[in-house]
Amino acid sequence: MKRHAIRARPDANTAAAVDVATTKTQPSGRRSKTYLRQDAAMLSPTPLKPEAIAAALTTLPGWEQHGTAITKKWKFKTYLAGIDFVTQVAKASEALDHHPDLRVGWRKVEATLSTHVANGLTEYDIELARQIDKVFEGFAT
Repeated sequence: MKRHAIRARPDANTAAAVDVATTKTQPSGRRSKTYLRQDAAMLSPTPLKPEAIAAALTTLPGWEQHGTAITKKWKFKTYLAGIDFVTQVAKASEALDHHPDLRVGWRKVEATLSTHVANGLTEYDIELARQIDKVFEGFAT
């Protein structure tokens, strides 16, 4: 892919988000544009080595590795607090353009992170785990 242009786009959470546009020629010969958030464009979708995963997990309390994914569970005072948490996680996920698998239960939420196209853990997963932990800091348990 070739970097084509940079444009600013208004965002609900920030004054403006910068998107990096890339163009790709399709087999049909048609060209398509893909917009990635700048912060997401700086991360690598390359699978992390086991040593890098272990080092990252030491900085992410409560996250556990299960095969090619990491997971964490949180408890909340009310069901609606858990739903509010999921909404905030969804906003952080959209900003990074990387989305967790979320499981909602009565007063509990579980997140699973893995980069499916890499068949493993990448910098995207580690960064999103950090951002999810920051979101949780705003919630009382």
